[in-house]
Amino acid sequence: FTGISDPYEEPANPELRVETENVEVDNCAHQVLLKLESMGLIGQQ
Repeated sequence: FTGISDPYEEPANPELRVETENVEVDNCAHQVLLKLESMGLIGQQ
């Protein structure tokens, strides 16, 4: 659990990195959905 006494630590090798600067929120969400689909965690939308 990350909280006040346990700061966030960036993962060394994330499965997905979404650049959010100057990118529409819908595009970022779409990237996440595509990754989840490719991993078989959700069905195709």
